[in-house]
Amino acid sequence: MSKDGTQNLFNEDFQQYRSSIEHTKLKIVILGPGRQGPGYDKRVEIRKHLRSLSKTDNVAFPEEITVPSEILPGEGQWSSTDLIVANAQIVFALLIDHRDVTGVLSEVTKYGYLKGFRDKSFLILPKERKKAKGSYLPQIWVAAEDYPKNRTLRYSDEELRSCVLTRDYVAAKVNLYRTRLCYDEFMKKTGMTTFEYS
Repeated sequence: MSKDGTQNLFNEDFQQYRSSIEHTKLKIVILGPGRQGPGYDKRVEIRKHLRSLSKTDNVAFPEEITVPSEILPGEGQWSSTDLIVANAQIVFALLIDHRDVTGVLSEVTKYGYLKGFRDKSFLILPKERKKAKGSYLPQIWVAAEDYPKNRTLRYSDEELRSCVLTRDYVAAKVNLYRTRLCYDEFMKKTGMTTFEYS
């Protein structure tokens, strides 16, 4: 350490930066099967895992959030889910290959090609889907199958059952987002931007 205490000043700044990472609150939404649908228990497990990692984050299913009706545009243009998804910082969508789980596929089809949604969303979907003749709603999978590979986790039946891979995946994505968000804020305070130092 230098005699003028420079090292201490750097350490203080970095400690504040670390503290800001630990205390940053995130809004995370998990789309997926409804309460009666297959795979709902895995959706619950993902939420429970993310909540256990951070007491500051708000991790929820859209159906748990009440949106005041007076803030929604009239004539059915926007649903409460639209507003919730738009307001979230991170969205995970758990897709299950089952004819009773089409709601989340409809949402991915609706939002999936929007840049704002793709920039904050991650899909968790099967490695292989049923390809049988007369398969249900094959067109609804198009947006999911076309999703950027760096924004998807593909699971096998065994991996879905254990949920270990999925829990690790969502935790890593949240941690990366939180760190990057704080990093950008830290660099802005210094007057630097990613453009200037990239």
